[in-house]
Amino acid sequence: VYVIAGVCIWGVLSKLLVQGKLHRLLKASENMVATTQRQLRTIRNHYEKNLNMDLQVYNIQAFVDKYLLKLKLCGIPIRIWDSMTTEAAFLTVAVGGIGIINTIHKGYGEGVAFSILFAMIISCACLLSFENIFRIENSFDRLQANIEDYLENNLKNRLGRPLVSRQSRSQHQAAVTME
Repeated sequence: VYVIAGVCIWGVLSKLLVQGKLHRLLKASENMVATTQRQLRTIRNHYEKNLNMDLQVYNIQAFVDKYLLKLKLCGIPIRIWDSMTTEAAFLTVAVGGIGIINTIHKGYGEGVAFSILFAMIISCACLLSFENIFRIENSFDRLQANIEDYLENNLKNRLGRPLVSRQSRSQHQAAVTME
């Protein structure tokens, strides 16, 4: 029963950690200009370098998606952290089944077997409800939309503007000197 409770707590904590990380990233992505999140600064800096070297990024969705797949929490990819609740539910069923078989084999009685079964059902219900309540797909989609919006609409225009003004200035100076 204690192992089942420990696995349940492990699954819930992993989901809460991922949700907290994504919440911080979402908040930071709303103000990408002054973000302090290292992952978001990396995306912004790589995009700036590409634009400054006159390399076109034709598919911004793929560019952003490549960096979002590299997001990590404590050195482990976020997608693995997210799947830990489902894995914990499977592990709970496995540990509970082994515990029930062991209880029946050693003859501890029906009360102990039912307590293990009850703990297994409660733990799985808790883990699966956390999995459904805190789905990260929506958070990932919002994060990707925020980053793509900033890169396409703000950063690309901001970095493209000085080049245009320098070119128009040199053209204007050439026109003035010819007169």
